[in-house]
Amino acid sequence: MITFQKNCIAKPVLDHLYSYFRTRHRTRQGIEIGIEQGMERGRHQEALEIARAMKKDQFSIEQISKLTKLSFEEIEALV
Repeated sequence: MITFQKNCIAKPVLDHLYSYFRTRHRTRQGIEIGIEQGMERGRHQEALEIARAMKKDQFSIEQISKLTKLSFEEIEALV
């Protein structure tokens, strides 16, 4: 590892680079979390659509809940 003296001009540059890459890493993590949340919402919306169709075809709430993993309250609230 390279070490620098306190008054060395390279230290501020390295500090800036370290800060830049640390911030960039956090931004990437935020994007990954956002993508995962969006995918989860999409899966939930798909389950709601399936439950609506099953409810229309007169499946029982228990059957719908078992197959879609939705709660009874979510299924009963569907129109």
